[in-house]
Amino acid sequence: MIVSRGEKVRRFMVMLALTVCFSTSVYFLTESAVTAQDLVVNRKAEGISLDPAKTTTMEDYMVMGNIFSSLFRFKTDSFDLRPDLATEYRVSPDGKTYTFKLRQGVKWHKGYGEFTAEDVEFSINRVKNPETKSPYARNFANVAKVEVTGKYEVKMELKQPEATFLQNLTVTRPCSGLIVSKQAVTKLGDGHGSQPIGTGPFVFQEAVPREKIVLVANPDYYEGAPKLKRITFVPIADETTALMALESGDVHITQIENVRLLQKYQNHEKLNVITGPRISVHMILMNTKRPPFNNVKVRQAMAYAINTDEIINGILSGFADKPTGVIHPQMFGYTADVQRYPYDPQKAKTLLAEAGYPNGFKTKVVVLIYGQWQKVMELVKAQLAKVGIDMAIQMLERGAYVQARAQETTELVMFGVSLPPDPDFVMRDFHSKNAPPGGLNLSRYSGVDDLIEMGSQEMDKAKRSQIYGEIQKRMAQDVPAVVLYHPKWTQVVNKRVRGYTVERMGGFWLFPVSID
Repeated sequence: MIVSRGEKVRRFMVMLALTVCFSTSVYFLTESAVTAQDLVVNRKAEGISLDPAKTTTMEDYMVMGNIFSSLFRFKTDSFDLRPDLATEYRVSPDGKTYTFKLRQGVKWHKGYGEFTAEDVEFSINRVKNPETKSPYARNFANVAKVEVTGKYEVKMELKQPEATFLQNLTVTRPCSGLIVSKQAVTKLGDGHGSQPIGTGPFVFQEAVPREKIVLVANPDYYEGAPKLKRITFVPIADETTALMALESGDVHITQIENVRLLQKYQNHEKLNVITGPRISVHMILMNTKRPPFNNVKVRQAMAYAINTDEIINGILSGFADKPTGVIHPQMFGYTADVQRYPYDPQKAKTLLAEAGYPNGFKTKVVVLIYGQWQKVMELVKAQLAKVGIDMAIQMLERGAYVQARAQETTELVMFGVSLPPDPDFVMRDFHSKNAPPGGLNLSRYSGVDDLIEMGSQEMDKAKRSQIYGEIQKRMAQDVPAVVLYHPKWTQVVNKRVRGYTVERMGGFWLFPVSID
């Protein structure tokens, strides 16, 4: 029997996957990439749902961003907005009423009719509705009313001015702005999360659990049919396996967190290594309501005890930026004029003694099985041990991690997030009203509530910048989180892929992509 090269690669990948402990959630391909203009993208893990109102995972977002549209979209190469389903808008003098003109002639996938203002009204109200239990409900908490004023016109009234309101209406994470079909959601109910209907450039075709999600080109897309005929998303968690799949041609794009694997691909014949800025922050959040982390001196000691340079230059091989706080240097309102915590274990010991812990203490950190996080936490554990802090590491799959991080008894959480460039989006996760279980204020911090509200409502850019500068200074003193690094986007892409760009907002926009 003659076995093709593709089949040999597939069999080898199966054997490799089978040699790895199944608890590490390594997935492998079940078939090779198919014909020209069929793109295969590794999304690294299973998601939660393809319902925009329900999911918060990157694995789902990278699929949904190609199925759904929103009123606005971030430009690929900047933080500026461009029209999507909205063609124009106007704002009332008091900044509280937005009127949107909508694109005409846009068709919903699979015969669900034409996109209209009723779909926008339905989508926003659905996210707001407590019965939906959407993690994005807070994004529209300031919306007092959504009113259809014409078939292609919708008006939104805010309770108070909101500087970042338009960014809530984008396709880029968070996903609150993705517009769903009123007819489809009404008909499909909860099934919409597994049979999504959008207006984007690609149509959902099928999903095989633990194997693949397939999208096909939308010939009726308002910007024209995509060049790609099909996109297959596969969940290969193990990055070594994913890179082997790229070398064989079975996969065309994958994101890589273990940057130490990239050295052999820097001048590769078939593959390109692409890096880019990433508005993201990876940090250890401390439960400020629970001993010992309710003591600011303990939190400051944690900051002095952790050597972020060793993490960035060692484990991450320099593929990350050194932080000064939660707000990324490329974000609006960033300031470097804050209290710093250079690596100083002796200072950490002094603070621990002053806080009543001269011999240190025991604690535990909850960590998602993701990229380099385990290695990062193992290094942090060793660093903390030098000042007497004994930190256990609890590695969890996503579902268990999401549950554990929200528990009141959880003391430490390793957490990462990629967000739009306005600081309001990251600051929301430090407002007391967004504490678990309904929000992501995992530190349960409340020290900047007043400033967060002021920054969200202030429309004057200079005044907003001053407010966020004050937030950063106050948080640097209170230390609800030890910010470890700002990661960069690092992806490996087959050289046959054309038109693909690593978006600054972290999207996987595949409409302009083709394969040679």
